[in-house]
Amino acid sequence: MTPTEWAGIIGAFAMVLGPVTAVLVAVIRLRAENTRQHNENRAAVDAKFDEVRDDLRNVNKAFDKRMDKLEDSVVDAIDRHESVHHRRWWRSF
Repeated sequence: MTPTEWAGIIGAFAMVLGPVTAVLVAVIRLRAENTRQHNENRAAVDAKFDEVRDDLRNVNKAFDKRMDKLEDSVVDAIDRHESVHHRRWWRSF
């Protein structure tokens, strides 16, 4: 083969290899970007989940506190009722 033919073959090979290399580089960059975005989204979802879980815990604590208060109030009202309306007349002496 003559040097001109070799130059043509090398040129054709370079014309094919250049775009293939560019596509491979672009795919590698896209994959890296995609992985980064997934990691950021996973971290954001985890943070939001933790926030919601903490909110639910706070609501549960507030509800428990309110129910305890209500229970104490009802017990006090029943005790008052019993002492006022159901006391025996002979215990008053």
